[in-house]
Amino acid sequence: MPLDPMALEVQEFLATVAAWKTQQEKRRRKRDLLTCNTSYDPPPLVPRVCFTNSTKSLPEEFDLLEGGEQLGFWRKSDLSDRARSDQAFLDAAIMNVPARIVADTGANLSVIHRRMAERLNLKGDTSKRIGINGLGPNSVSTFGMVTIKLTIARSIVFIFSLAVCDIGPVEFEMILGMDFMSKAGFVIDTGNREIQLPDGEYVPLLTEGIKYETSFLSYVKLRYTMELGAGEFMTMDLPKLNDAPVSGVEYWVDRSARWVPSMCADSHGVPCAYKVTNISNKLLTLSAGTIIGAVAQVGVRPLNSRMVRTTSNRYKEWQVDVWEGSVSCKIQRMLNQMRHFNQAYEPPSPLPPLSCTLHIRDLRASYEGEIKKAQLRFHR
Repeated sequence: MPLDPMALEVQEFLATVAAWKTQQEKRRRKRDLLTCNTSYDPPPLVPRVCFTNSTKSLPEEFDLLEGGEQLGFWRKSDLSDRARSDQAFLDAAIMNVPARIVADTGANLSVIHRRMAERLNLKGDTSKRIGINGLGPNSVSTFGMVTIKLTIARSIVFIFSLAVCDIGPVEFEMILGMDFMSKAGFVIDTGNREIQLPDGEYVPLLTEGIKYETSFLSYVKLRYTMELGAGEFMTMDLPKLNDAPVSGVEYWVDRSARWVPSMCADSHGVPCAYKVTNISNKLLTLSAGTIIGAVAQVGVRPLNSRMVRTTSNRYKEWQVDVWEGSVSCKIQRMLNQMRHFNQAYEPPSPLPPLSCTLHIRDLRASYEGEIKKAQLRFHR
């Protein structure tokens, strides 16, 4: 018995629909994965666990246990371990070098100061960078991850990985957050305002919180969204420095691959504004809140590692890019007028093409019409 001629077409249609649904499901999963990977919250640190006092289980570069030392034991983090904004100073050693660290119950990420990492010549993974808040008025980017040996309490050693960050001009070398203390066996007694270390020793909590940023530092941000064409620039006045230090201030600038700022001074040579130039060949949109530069106390470096002083050689090198990527004021006015004109007047819609086909019926009708008009004129 012959098959229905429409059966094959129906089967092909159903197969096409099934393939389309599968493709849509893959796209949805990919979007969910991207949304999850680009989340702002940093991933939790997973410490490198060593559950034995034998140095055979240690990494080769950390075979550093001294006499009388023993490894600390990690425990599983409890959901009831809530962060509280209490702090305490701990006397410890990082890679057998004495250091002063801060145990901060309000921090969910442990970081080591960049100057300490450079001092110990620690080599880390620079591909793992995240943004953290709480060290200043803006989000700060870390410099990567390093693995260290930390000795606290009575010679209890922990080997784990943590982020490297420029904490600023502070008097300590590391911040221990709840990601470390909740697993290392720290007990926080808020009633007696103490922290119990893994060996049973108690350390009193500070009565006044620590300010990680103790010096004068003011970031200069865009107050509204701006659009700059290729080679165009805009100026932004510097904020008034009411609480400027007596020792003086330094001006810093940031940049990206498409825009570079410059310092503008008045007739007396005093900095008064920033000029931001679009050095690319495309339209640039700068959103409100973009950090252009900073005004800091002399000797204080902003936490953004890309910033440079306006008196440095790197700043002069950046100004070469500004000169090559900018246009003159006359050309900029012409470009602005052209852009405003294009935005105000939309181009006309194209007319439908005229038909050039002539039919015999149309020619006969027009011919008969002309004959009738001639006969009427003749009889008159």
